[in-house]
Amino acid sequence: MTSPNPSSWCAYSRKRLALVSISAGNPYYTNPEVTHPFDIPPKGADLPAEHPLESVARMFKITREIQEAEPGLAVVGSGYSWLRQFFGHAAAANIARGAATLAGAGRLAFAYPDFARDLLINGQLDERQVCIACSRCTQIMRDGGRTGYVVRDVEIYLPIYKEISLAP
Repeated sequence: MTSPNPSSWCAYSRKRLALVSISAGNPYYTNPEVTHPFDIPPKGADLPAEHPLESVARMFKITREIQEAEPGLAVVGSGYSWLRQFFGHAAAANIARGAATLAGAGRLAFAYPDFARDLLINGQLDERQVCIACSRCTQIMRDGGRTGYVVRDVEIYLPIYKEISLAP
């Protein structure tokens, strides 16, 4: 896969966009690993040919290229959730080196709603609270359900996941 041409983003920033959140695709239809690296694939998907860290590195590279092309634009990096308890370290490093303005949290926020508070107060994330990259939230989204963290919010999301996973 190749990164987008950062100069194509310049036209957008000149239209006075203040913030851009980066993605490399839609994980709910094809190639979920491109934007949601995982350890366990969603139903009907195979393990990707690449290691999840390659997907993370690609997302970081795309974000960095856009941020470098448009330093005045606030660019939200993505691809951090697979890094689990190392989210804060990677986000801080990317922001410090000018590779992103902000770091977004998707699946991590489902799994660990207090992650930002814990980073601010404790300076680290609790490895027992982070997303485990099991693809259950992605599966629910792919099948049109209301999603959340199936592993810890069992009362709410496990029945939805079971209904979907038993469907043909």
